[in-house]
Amino acid sequence: MNLEHLVKDTLEQNGLLDNFPTDYLNTLIKSVNIAFDIFKDDILSITLGGSGGKNLIHEGWSDLDLYFILKEFSINKICKCNEELDNIGKIHVGTSFYTLLEVENDMVSVNTKVMIYEKYKYNLNPTIYGKDYFKPISYQTIRNYDVYNLPNILFEYKRMIFDLKNEKTVLNRLHIKKMLILIKSVLNYHNIFSFGYEEVILKYTRLCKEKGFNSNKSINIIILIDDYENIENYKNQFIEFSEDIFKFIQDYC
Repeated sequence: MNLEHLVKDTLEQNGLLDNFPTDYLNTLIKSVNIAFDIFKDDILSITLGGSGGKNLIHEGWSDLDLYFILKEFSINKICKCNEELDNIGKIHVGTSFYTLLEVENDMVSVNTKVMIYEKYKYNLNPTIYGKDYFKPISYQTIRNYDVYNLPNILFEYKRMIFDLKNEKTVLNRLHIKKMLILIKSVLNYHNIFSFGYEEVILKYTRLCKEKGFNSNKSINIIILIDDYENIENYKNQFIEFSEDIFKFIQDYC
């Protein structure tokens, strides 16, 4: 099996190849080769999720997210695979491993469920190898999780902002990702599904206006990502925007 052709053909068939950055494409091909070298015939399917599966890669920032379905679960092989993927280069490769039985019994994480929902609802997140074993997920399933967990997500994010404001930590990638997770949860609370950095902020801004939430705080998430080397310059703006999110949740969630 020519895995390079398999990856490229899949991306081309799904309209992703032309805009797929070269470094990310090479990393994806290497990752699939590593997985097959380790798991061999145990691999039933590989799905590309995250930014790569949506044609929303931001070079130097985005990860590659791969979802594997295996015949058998082997901790040793999974550890070996993740170790080799960690050493593949500067692009981080995130992995989720499931057995077919786990998938059939709906024993998958909420992040995986979101990936599945996007896959069937919006024709995103292509299967690079094998069959589509994942079962379709309803939006209500995604929303129910976020409504239930919003207090926990909010609490965790508040602690991060407190530590940031008290200079116990510095503004970093984790803060940005956690902020987006919180905003996605707020949007789902209001029955609004979103993905992609810009879309999440845009839909949240629209929601604030619709609810009559008066705020002059804003943030350009793309500038923040593109200028990540100077991210500390955006600390005060980031904290102020986060404090506004807390106020919105208090008033409208």
